[in-house]
Amino acid sequence: MSANKPITVPNKAANTCKVCHARELCLSSCLNEDELNRFDDIIGDRASLNRGECLFMAGNKIKSLFILHSGSVKTYVESADGDMQITGFHFSGDIIGIHGIENSMHGDTVEALETSSVCELRFTSLDEITTVFPKLQDQLMQYIFREMCHEQTMMLVLGKMSADRRLAHFILDISARLSEHGLSATNINLTMTRHDIANYLGLAVETVSRLLTRFQKMGIITVQRRLLTIFDIDALQDIYDQNESHIPKASIGKLNAANHMRL
Repeated sequence: MSANKPITVPNKAANTCKVCHARELCLSSCLNEDELNRFDDIIGDRASLNRGECLFMAGNKIKSLFILHSGSVKTYVESADGDMQITGFHFSGDIIGIHGIENSMHGDTVEALETSSVCELRFTSLDEITTVFPKLQDQLMQYIFREMCHEQTMMLVLGKMSADRRLAHFILDISARLSEHGLSATNINLTMTRHDIANYLGLAVETVSRLLTRFQKMGIITVQRRLLTIFDIDALQDIYDQNESHIPKASIGKLNAANHMRL
């Protein structure tokens, strides 16, 4: 893991919002062509991170929010004695840096799980952006609300659920988020390690490995190295539900018959 080191900035002209392949996933997806030109002038450059590099660290002063353009990252906090607790995983289109806005200090550390790139949204430009583009303010508020709901669900998952339900929820949640971003809901590239998954879910690594093996024997999934393939998403949902009506169902997005068959 690297500390908050300078990150490479590719050629700005070649990386405008207009030509961005991830534009439909981005905060700016609601803007028209003229608005995109103006948005490009306001936002900062796109920057890249290598696997293990940190975008920022908990306690750093907030200078920018970031939109994850490609790749994936994990967020975590550390205790005074150095113990790490992973607080989330983020993928292309996600907004990074929201936690800690209330006191202008980043609440967690962001580390790249693979080669990734981010677009900078300077904190000092937020007022201008939300004034010039009211639609973006709505988009940002909706994203913050979804993040709050997701965190509440995770508190219930960790506080109320058995190990198999936690893992089922994790797989359903990743599947749903990838599906919402136009990616396969059934073929999941696990860029995080099993240690990361175990840490996030409050489980032992051996428990995660044992449950993945059990789910495979049940014909629900297969795992080949980092590729997890879902064969029976309804069975995963059944494991997650287990007649606990007071626990919110995992948000499985637009998982329809077509998603089930997208292998």
